[in-house]
Amino acid sequence: MMRVLTIVALILAVLALVLVLIARPASAAITDSSLLAAIRAARGDAIPTNAVLTEIAERRALEIQTDFSHSGAGASWVPWGEAIGRNSFTDDIAATSIVEGWLASPEHRAVILGDWTHVGVGVSEAGDTNYFVAVFAVIPTATLPPTDVAP
Repeated sequence: MMRVLTIVALILAVLALVLVLIARPASAAITDSSLLAAIRAARGDAIPTNAVLTEIAERRALEIQTDFSHSGAGASWVPWGEAIGRNSFTDDIAATSIVEGWLASPEHRAVILGDWTHVGVGVSEAGDTNYFVAVFAVIPTATLPPTDVAP
């Protein structure tokens, strides 16, 4: 009788594990918020987002799928900086690893840690490649386009 109960318990444990693996997605989708969280952690502040900068970053994240360069960047109405990147890491580490890569580059580190007042981020995926864009700007309060305030 004890052997039958042990076998039943083992079968139930295996079934429970299978159900957990089936119900849990393989990974969370890469989101703008995961990139923003990694940037805020690197900066040590809650730099607010800006709707216009976010729109620029989202457009750029799509553009760099076919033209991986800084040539399409820009917000002519304010001082700005941009960081772009791509990787093929899994969703759960992709955004963090791209920000770590930016911080390892003196030029990108200067942009990310600069005296910016706002940021916009964009993320896109094409095939197995993830594309990331962060656009930073100093926006005078009097001329601010609509913003999304950091939580």
